[in-house]
Amino acid sequence: MINTSEPESTDNFKPIATLDPLNPPDNSELTVTDPSNPPLEFPKSPTSEIQDNPQPTLLKTEETDMNTPAPETIPPTDYTKRFIHAHQVAKNYSLGSAAVGIIPIPTLDLAALIAIQLKMLHHLAEIYDIPFSKELGKSLISSLLGSILPTGGSIVVSSWLKSVPLIGQIGGAVSVATFGVAATYAISRVFIQHFESGGTFLTFNPEKVREYFQTEFNKGKTKHNAPQ
Repeated sequence: MINTSEPESTDNFKPIATLDPLNPPDNSELTVTDPSNPPLEFPKSPTSEIQDNPQPTLLKTEETDMNTPAPETIPPTDYTKRFIHAHQVAKNYSLGSAAVGIIPIPTLDLAALIAIQLKMLHHLAEIYDIPFSKELGKSLISSLLGSILPTGGSIVVSSWLKSVPLIGQIGGAVSVATFGVAATYAISRVFIQHFESGGTFLTFNPEKVREYFQTEFNKGKTKHNAPQ
């Protein structure tokens, strides 16, 4: 049976804009003429975004000025300078105390040793701006030395050994020199510690520092006997 009905009218059909395969239109041109239908939009690909923004965004980095000088080292404080100066002075007096060993007259070497140590305390008092008393200083030194005479060997006997020719003179000189360096070193340590804590000669208590003094005396002997 042949369909003789007429085809539906195409009067209401409105064609889409002609597409040229060689020149594809932009998204804005690809629209439907029927206003009742929304326009067709195609999402942009990442490639198109790169083409739209041909220049990529660069990460900002901190600019370093090569001409900027390095920060200066923090200068030492006055307290640090004073501390270093005090120890340098104490070191010089400790080494100088070894010279009493060559004094040939017994007991005179010990008197010279106390004079050196007293002069050292006077120098340290000037560094720390502390009033110095010669008599008080001599008393404190004698008190400290009296606490180490039993363990440090009889320094008086060593001094008298110098009266014995050759062997006695050599042995006595070495013993007195070693004792002098160690004792002066220990005295400097306890007084620097005392002055650093704000103490004076009037507040110095030999009994409280006796153990520390003994420890520093042993260190002084070790340093003096160590090979240079």
